[in-house]
Formats: sequence, structure tokens, C-alpha cells
Amino acid sequence: MELPARSILVDEATQPPPRTKVPDAAALLAVAERAAAAPSGGGRPASHVDLDRSLAGYAAITTVQYDAHGRPAAVYGLLVNAPALGATLFAAGASHPILPLGRNALLVSAPDGSPLFGGVPGRGGVRATIHPAGALDAMAVTVVAADSLVP
Repeated sequence: MELPARSILVDEATQPPPRTKVPDAAALLAVAERAAAAPSGGGRPASHVDLDRSLAGYAAITTVQYDAHGRPAAVYGLLVNAPALGATLFAAGASHPILPLGRNALLVSAPDGSPLFGGVPGRGGVRATIHPAGALDAMAVTVVAADSLVP
């Protein structure tokens, strides 16, 4: 799919304050191309979260629309602060934990390892990391449980 750079529109009314660097048109075009190349889910609109380093601390949430032949026809998206997105997606679950709090921890991170939500101790405990499929496939979720909780 070819997306001309002029098709990238940024609504100035919704841009962050001037001190915040917004990703350039090349980075946004790359996001659109990755979204268009992702599996379609049967030609239905598909949403995806992109956490590429070129987005400089932002997450791009994209939705792809397809034509009658199942080919990408348009990519719509928005930029949000990546750590704020992590907190929005995972804070409610952390406030109602399955495991007791204390030395247990939850970390949601981007592909480059930068944290989006939470944190984990450097060592100790039993760790498990998953990489969700679908819209959140750019994230890694790590849970650390205290040794005393594991049989």
C-alpha cells in the first residue's frame, strides 16, 4: 500500500504543548504502513497499538479500513502519551490484583524495554513475561511473584 506523505494530517488543535516533540511525518507514515501491512482480521477494521521508538514516547493507536476486495484503503490513528496509555489499560487490573501486593510486581513495556506501566524488582521472585496477540502485540507484560507465594 502506498501512502503519500501529504496524506498524513495532524490536527493542530489537538497537538501537545510546544515543548513536546511530535513525531515527524516520516515516523507517522511508517506507522500507517505497518498498520496497513498487519493481518486484517478478515477484512474488518483492525485496531493496533504501535510503540515504535521513532514515536518518541508516544503510542500510536491505529485502525485500518479495507475496501471491498479486502485491501487496506485508509489508516486512521491518534497519538497518546505511551505511559499514560499503559496506566489507562492496566491500572484498573493492578488495583484489584490476583496476587497480594508487596514484593509482587507488574511491568508493561514497549519492545525497546521502556516501561509503560508499573515496575519489577531487578532480581528475586518468580517471573513470567507474555507478549499479547492482537492489538496489544507491541507490549510485553511481566509479572513477578514473591518466592513465598510459589509452591
